[in-house]
Amino acid sequence: MTRLENRLSAAEIQALLAEMIADAGAWRVLKAAAKQALRRKARPANGLIVLNNHMRRDIGMAPYHPPPSATQLRW
Repeated sequence: MTRLENRLSAAEIQALLAEMIADAGAWRVLKAAAKQALRRKARPANGLIVLNNHMRRDIGMAPYHPPPSATQLRW
């Protein structure tokens, strides 16, 4: 997998932080940073990532068909 993120140096991070504090104020920046640090990250059910059928086809997997419901079953 290709990593597309950039790594910033400490000087660049300090400059960005100083710019944010100048624009929004120290308390708003601190509050936003605390909210981001404490935010719970959503996880898919059972820890599994469900791929849609287009992605499954691209990597050579069979398409996913959900199991039939009781109303679809006819005896």
